[in-house]
Amino acid sequence: MALTNLKVQLRQEAKQLRMLFSRDEIIERSFAITKHVSQTFNFSNQCISCFLSIETLGEVETPPLIENLSNKNQMFVPVSNFLDGTMEQVPYQPGDELVLNQFQIPEPRNKCFPIEPEELDVMFIPLLHADLKGNRLGYGRGFYDRYLARCRPDLIKIGLNLLEPIISVPNESTDVRLSYLITPNGIYKFE
Repeated sequence: MALTNLKVQLRQEAKQLRMLFSRDEIIERSFAITKHVSQTFNFSNQCISCFLSIETLGEVETPPLIENLSNKNQMFVPVSNFLDGTMEQVPYQPGDELVLNQFQIPEPRNKCFPIEPEELDVMFIPLLHADLKGNRLGYGRGFYDRYLARCRPDLIKIGLNLLEPIISVPNESTDVRLSYLITPNGIYKFE
């Protein structure tokens, strides 16, 4: 029970901290993150998943990152089924028509031809907090942990966060660690 309470507290803290950023600050911090990705990774001919930003939650703005990556890679975005707790990754190209689901999450209108989890090479993951060991704290519904459990062990898992890592995020056996965390101030690589 204490672990659950700590996670709830950390989630609330992260959401409050993100809401302190102005729209311009979010865009500026997101640009720095996109720049770190382009300067560090040279992905080519990869199957890459990247989340579409939920603007009302102050998430990292991913459209510039997706556009940059789509030049040399096949891009996918997550679509979550809130009835059964599953998630799929569907093809996406910048300019594809998007709709907001009931939770204000942008999704492609065309949700055809999801990729099999083991076919993905790279996944950019939203989060609220991450620590210095690669543990991440998501929104608490487990969509990513369940999906990541079905992916190849060598999948590159990259967390994007406007906030710097904290010392420790409580984790459970079902939690999947990141390969990298990218923040406005830099890149953290985890073993």
